[in-house]
Amino acid sequence: MANGSTKPSPILIPVLILFGLAVVLFLFMSLRFFSQTPESPTPTHSPAFVTVTSHPTLTPSNTSTITLTPRPTWTLRPSSTSTRTPLPTSTSTSTLIRTITPAKPDNYNTFYELKPWDFAEQSHSIELLNANAVLAHSDSAYNALAYDESEGNLRFHEALEATTWQWDRAYNLLRINDPLGIALYADLIQSAVMSGQVRAEDLPAWFSSYETRIVLDVSPLPPQPGELGRELIELKSEGSAFLWLVESPNGTSIYPLINDINFSQPHVNAFRYADLTGDSSPELVIYRLETPGVTLLVPPHLFDLSVTPPAELPIQEQDPMDFGLEPRTEVEVITGTLSSSILRVTSVLSPACPAHVTQDYTWKDSLITVTPLEYKLVPVYELRTFCEGVLDTASASWGPEAAITVATSMLTIWPPETDAQGFPYPADAYDQLRYRLGVLYALADQPDKAISTLQEIIDNPIVPESSWVKPAEEFLHTYQSPDDLYVACQQAQYCNLRDAMQTMVQHSSASVTAEAVQYLQTHGIITRSSGLLDFDADGQQERWMIIQPKPGAKLEYWILSQIPLGIQAVFVKLFEAGESLPYFHEPAGTVPVLQFELQQGFIFKRLPETLEAYIQWVDVEYARPTIILDGYQQTLNNLMSGTDPSVVLTSLLELYNSPRFKGDCIAFNICDQFHYTLALTYDLLGQQGNAIDEYLWVWRNYGQSPYATMARLKLNHFPLPTYTHTPIPTSTTAPTHTPTPTTQTPTSTASFTPSITPTPSATPTVSVTPSPTKGPPIIP
Repeated sequence: MANGSTKPSPILIPVLILFGLAVVLFLFMSLRFFSQTPESPTPTHSPAFVTVTSHPTLTPSNTSTITLTPRPTWTLRPSSTSTRTPLPTSTSTSTLIRTITPAKPDNYNTFYELKPWDFAEQSHSIELLNANAVLAHSDSAYNALAYDESEGNLRFHEALEATTWQWDRAYNLLRINDPLGIALYADLIQSAVMSGQVRAEDLPAWFSSYETRIVLDVSPLPPQPGELGRELIELKSEGSAFLWLVESPNGTSIYPLINDINFSQPHVNAFRYADLTGDSSPELVIYRLETPGVTLLVPPHLFDLSVTPPAELPIQEQDPMDFGLEPRTEVEVITGTLSSSILRVTSVLSPACPAHVTQDYTWKDSLITVTPLEYKLVPVYELRTFCEGVLDTASASWGPEAAITVATSMLTIWPPETDAQGFPYPADAYDQLRYRLGVLYALADQPDKAISTLQEIIDNPIVPESSWVKPAEEFLHTYQSPDDLYVACQQAQYCNLRDAMQTMVQHSSASVTAEAVQYLQTHGIITRSSGLLDFDADGQQERWMIIQPKPGAKLEYWILSQIPLGIQAVFVKLFEAGESLPYFHEPAGTVPVLQFELQQGFIFKRLPETLEAYIQWVDVEYARPTIILDGYQQTLNNLMSGTDPSVVLTSLLELYNSPRFKGDCIAFNICDQFHYTLALTYDLLGQQGNAIDEYLWVWRNYGQSPYATMARLKLNHFPLPTYTHTPIPTSTTAPTHTPTPTTQTPTSTASFTPSITPTPSATPTVSVTPSPTKGPPIIP
């Protein structure tokens, strides 16, 4: 029998390999399954074991380090993007400094004593005044802040903050146009140059390290014989202030020239040099390039630089001019007939339709003389539509002669296709311009040109149906001679009745004002009342009159004045029915001021050369003598500059005892400051009682003043504590008694003295009325 062997199947080995791989894969997947966290967005139960570890840091971070250990297999998946959820927070309002609580002073001065005044108290006072200045934003607030800073420099001149106070004081005074402000800047700059801190050419960078609210520029000029250098220093802010620097072998001198910084009226200043006096030394011309919102003519300032300190040259006085349009000033120097040059100043009005108003300034006989204003229209053809507005302004404010210049220049370019609003001009717009020109000729007392211009419209209208033919006929029907001007003007368009009034007075050829009034009444002017008054206190009376220009119109107040060329009519104001006549302000000053109402008055002034009169509206205190004000300012400056307080006290008391003091103190609004200065002087002298009295006077009478705040900070209040009276035994003279124990359990055992025992109380009550201080208390 043969034995056979069994052969393994050829597919067994591959099957076993596949089975092994499957087992390995199954085990791998099982382990992976149990090692992963079930994907549940929110767990339904709190983990039994959680450890939260936070790591605080000084720098906020978007990612917090959080460790969670629920079980060995549960791990939170980190988010791919961290998200910061904003939390609601309260909005904080920045506060400058905590202000002092309003309070009323006690009735008795003996309840106060002077506070020990140290550097911290002074700094706190200045901080309070600075916060008040920022909030109030008034000249008086900045003036009080500058005062407090000067007091700080006086008391603590060696402190580190003293320099900061000096610079800030100069700025605060400069911004309120106090002359001391520019002088302080001059002292600060000169001290730095003389001590070697800075060279003249490095002043801008040095200045900016102390003051960032103002920019300093330096403009050099070739030195004169005996000088090492000369420079013009300009402090730029809302305008400019100018100083003059001269270097010589003996040192450096800086002189204040002019402060034309005005925070309520920002503008741009410019300057140039020109030899106007013929002495081979250039003069300095400072002028306003433009002042947005201001339509007045602002003359330049001229300084003679050949003298030390530089002197401002006098300029011929002229009637103030209101253009009604904002001027931009251009200055040029032209060659004169003599060795000196002529300064030509041109005011450019209305850039869209430029009108040039020119004046020449010439040195003559120790005076800069000024020529009359000359007008010229320089229209831009593409913008000629804007010239109508210039003509309207000229007709209302410049006088008929100037308006004629504007209207004549418009004839060759008129009319444009559309007006300023885009509407087409009527076909007879050219006749309208000719009609206005004819009326202007009549107002300028040129009757021949007026009649011929208006007759040309009637004979040759620009279009057959011109609507200006009839107005021209009506005007000429009334206007047969210059005597008919006012009546014709009452019904005519574009006829300025005030210009007509002045022309009528000039045409009357009257030698006295009474004749002029009679002439006006005869030729159609309705006079309501008239009288005589010496308005300028020159010993010669002027005549005033109230007229009604036409039925239904408001009344007008006029003054008729006699001048070398005849009679001049000066318009004053519209006059309301029932309004009081003008009266002189009392007390009278060096210049008579008249007023119709409180707070505002006017001065009747005359030009020195021609005696032509004009009206200048001023504050009623404008012409008040400044004896008390000037004396006080000088005394205050002496105190702050280190003068002996006893000498200052003598000067202050002399001013206080002057008969003028009470009125001037109120008029110039210096009562609170004056009495605070008096208190400060007493304080520095150690006279505490007098100092307390004066500080309290300021607080009681001017509680809202910054000086009241300064005064309050100087005082400590000690109200009278509460006292209870204990009966004093009278049957024995023994100094002490031992009280007999009562049935109650005593809480303490003490000797009894026949005296008053103070009992503290939450609400102090005074059971003993003290006698007042010697002399009556100061009551407002």
